Amino acid sequence: MGVLLVALSACASDESARRAAADVAAMHTRLESQQAPDALLRIARCHRALDDATRARTVLERVVREYPGSDAATRARTLLAGRGAARSPR
Repeated sequence: MGVLLVALSACASDESARRAAADVAAMHTRLESQQAPDALLRIARCHRALDDATRARTVLERVVREYPGSDAATRARTLLAGRGAARSPR
């Protein structure tokens, strides 16, 4: 649950706080967890909201690479293909 809370805090109102929270969340998601793919997807969407397409793409590619069979990977592939809107993952 902690990983999801940190990921959600990445969408805070202050841009520097969002970037810091996203970086912290990315470090926390290195832990093996069933929540990690969804947390990473949320982080990618926050990066997109911050107009940081490079970081968003890097995180989405990581989801696909590290969790290829997950629902989050399916959603990440859609976003990478440009067919997804920046919505919440669920």
